[in-house]
Amino acid sequence: MIRGKTGRTWRRRGVASAVAGVALICMATSCSSNTGVSTAGARTGGEVPADVQANVDAFMQKPTSIGITEPLKSKPAGKSVAWIGSGTQNDNTAYGSFAEAAAVLNMKATKLEAGADPQKAARAIEQARSQGFDAVVLSGLVTSSVGPQLAALHDSGVKVVGYSTSLEGHTGPSIDFSFYSLPEARRFGGIAGDWTIADSGAAAKVLIAYPPDIAAAVAQRDGFADRLKDKCPSCEVKDLEFSFSELGGALPSRIVSAVQADPDIDYVFGTFGGVFVGVPEALRQAGLADRVKGVTVGGTPANMIQITDGNMLAASLDQGLDYTGYMVADAVARVFAGQEVPVDVYRGLDMPVQLHTADNIDFDPTTDWSGEPQDFREQFTYLWDK
Repeated sequence: MIRGKTGRTWRRRGVASAVAGVALICMATSCSSNTGVSTAGARTGGEVPADVQANVDAFMQKPTSIGITEPLKSKPAGKSVAWIGSGTQNDNTAYGSFAEAAAVLNMKATKLEAGADPQKAARAIEQARSQGFDAVVLSGLVTSSVGPQLAALHDSGVKVVGYSTSLEGHTGPSIDFSFYSLPEARRFGGIAGDWTIADSGAAAKVLIAYPPDIAAAVAQRDGFADRLKDKCPSCEVKDLEFSFSELGGALPSRIVSAVQADPDIDYVFGTFGGVFVGVPEALRQAGLADRVKGVTVGGTPANMIQITDGNMLAASLDQGLDYTGYMVADAVARVFAGQEVPVDVYRGLDMPVQLHTADNIDFDPTTDWSGEPQDFREQFTYLWDK
């Protein structure tokens, strides 16, 4: 069980605040903007709903199974795959694991840099088509801004698999399959909302910091806010929109100003771990370090250290980055084999995840990761070799 506010005990040691990379999630060309304050009356607290607490308890457990049972019919031997990604630290880690898995599947993986620039992404897609790759993986790209290039690629017979491509489902125009759809992002936000309800004793006022031009971030924001509205009548949320250029710069001071302006704010939900770059230090300098807890999705190893040090950030919902590479490689192989890609494999999600807090981070986050089954590689290769 998670202790509420009255039982919070934090360890307070220093931690380097610089998060080396931001977990970029796919940008959309147009997203609805959620501004203002959503309130639900006086925050007197109440009983944590049983289903909320049960959900938190379940996701606190370390995943043990990849949840996929159907063997791969045939390996895509000799196929070439281009990975076109955002180039962030998390993207690079996932690609490294993908290349490892591709070798096991007898595929050749190549990385083409795109970054967050739609023009670079378009050129990378054109390059993949001209060089004759058999498949392309799109990782966190602005797919809506590269429609013509993507259509030409797919029409030429190239298989396309995505991750965080801002689709409302698992398939879309010129995309054979994609993980982390917008409904899944909303579910991630809802799980973070459950943790906040449980930890606060059903009496939280939350500042939600998110970039409104990133579709998955908006979806996480909506999932979080909707969960609090449905399950916590005494909870309130207040939005703080920001741009990526503010990360680690203007954003920490903006969060401090928002907390100072509203003494009732006691939680900050950042839609990805990079939101908390410099925030604990800024709150400490303002004398607010003990007043606010942070919760995020897709934390980095540096975020795990913030959590274990009690350095403002208290919880993170995470999927394994190495697991992501193997999961995407498995999907590419199944698309080639004409098989359906497994979905709904872990508590209604497409991938194993874990809520990390100081109570269950029993690993070295600089070398290990706990958001994935420990033997996930063996579980995948068993299915590939049957």
